[in-house]
This record gives sequence, C-alpha cells and structure tokens, in this order.
Amino acid sequence: MELYYYYEQTGESPFDVIWLHNGKEVKKSNDFNYRQTGDDFILEIAECLPEDSGTYTCEAFNDAGETFSTGTILVK
Repeated sequence: MELYYYYEQTGESPFDVIWLHNGKEVKKSNDFNYRQTGDDFILEIAECLPEDSGTYTCEAFNDAGETFSTGTILVK
C-alpha cells in the first residue's frame, strides 16, 4: 500500500522543507520520497508497514518565517 501525505503552504516562495517521523528527519530513500508541486508538499511512502505508524510533521520555512503541519498515521 502506498501512502501520500499532502501539506499545502501558501506565502512567499521558495520554501525549504523538512519531513519528520516521530521527531526524526525523514531521509529520501527507496521507501520515502518527498517533493513539491506548486504549493503542495508531498511525502510518499512506497510501502506502508506497521513501523511507519507514528506522527509525521512537515516543517516549511523561509526568510519570512516558519510553519508546520502534523498528522498521525496508524498502519496495522
């Protein structure tokens, strides 16, 4: 099962983005990819496993400030 987590951010571009899973940075890999399409920041999890459960946070920041979105995912 694939999972996509979307976060829409509007404001002054460009943004630098960091994705976190349970407070630790998510690194791009075969299992995790992230990208930006317009104002949408997207985290893709190629194959969701129970260990992927937890809290995901998207932190977006630039010279104007910082914002974030957090969501919880449960994989059984």
